[in-house]
Parts: sequence; C-alpha cells; structure tokens
Amino acid sequence: MTIRPFGNSEITGAALTALRALTVKFELIHQRHSLTALSLAEASAKWQAALAEENYRASEVGYCRIYQGRKLVARISYNGRVWAV
Repeated sequence: MTIRPFGNSEITGAALTALRALTVKFELIHQRHSLTALSLAEASAKWQAALAEENYRASEVGYCRIYQGRKLVARISYNGRVWAV
C-alpha cells in the first residue's frame, strides 16, 4: 500500500489482487448498480468497463464503493484508482 501524507491512501500491489468476495456498488446517471468481484483489481476493471460501455464522463457518474459483506472497504475513483476508506 502506498501511504500518502494527506487524504486517503491508494491501494496498490498485492492488496489489489488478493482474493475475497466483494460487492461493487455504483451510480451512473442516477441509476444504482451492484455486481460482484473477486478482487479490488477486478472491481476496478468492472467499474472502468461500465464507464466505457456508454462513454460516461466524470460529471455523469456518482460513487463507486466496494464492500466486503456489509463493511465498506474501498472506493474507486473515476480513473480506476482504488482508495482505502
């Protein structure tokens, strides 16, 4: 994990590919979506695919949050980077 002095920490390296059951929840133009992923890297890839499918711009998308069970474990920014919460 890369630690930054201010703000949230970006998740990188082995933590991105560690296998676990995750739920990806996001909003695109006021429509909520939910899907599953086996790693944070896969969650990021699915988020990027959803954006690319319809050519969404940053101003058109809402949140992308990653849950393990009911616990919020990360968020994904528009550019696909994964952040600890």
